[in-house]
Amino acid sequence: MSTIPQDSKQWEALYEGLLTPQEFQKLREEFSLDDVDHDGYVDKEQLEKVLNDLYSHIFTEKELKELLKRYKDKKVDFYEFVGLFTAEKIEKKIQKLQSDPLINSSDPDVVNAKFVFSVFDADNSNTIEMRELECMLRQMGKSCTESDVSSIMHKFGKKHADSMEFDEFLQMYKEFSSSS
Repeated sequence: MSTIPQDSKQWEALYEGLLTPQEFQKLREEFSLDDVDHDGYVDKEQLEKVLNDLYSHIFTEKELKELLKRYKDKKVDFYEFVGLFTAEKIEKKIQKLQSDPLINSSDPDVVNAKFVFSVFDADNSNTIEMRELECMLRQMGKSCTESDVSSIMHKFGKKHADSMEFDEFLQMYKEFSSSS
């Protein structure tokens, strides 16, 4: 069984943990502008222009050329396009995570929970909101209703009604881990 998403709903669920709805929409709009012949793809020349325009402050010229070598004469569909632009966000999350003192904890539950928390904190608010919790549960293969997500949030999110901070998330993570 393949772990690579097979359809647009699966791709959107994958990116939901990394992008806010506004960021996803912005990329959809950018892709529409860059798909000059409206065939559902951005060609290499247009991709090179977009990367240079938007990311020359992040990537060196050499890094951009290396990135573009992967695509040779290939056209890029929307989800590949999104993947290119989420790479920077993932890198920032990893750098932030590496500097977090909790990641060096001797307790593997704390380390694992911190990693999961950082991945699903799409808006970098240092809290997990309802939408992010629902996305996380779906990614874990749990089918749950909005009511289920709300119940979990209310059980563990004691400080705020609609979000939980890391210490609350850790409590939930440990309870879920021990019941598995």
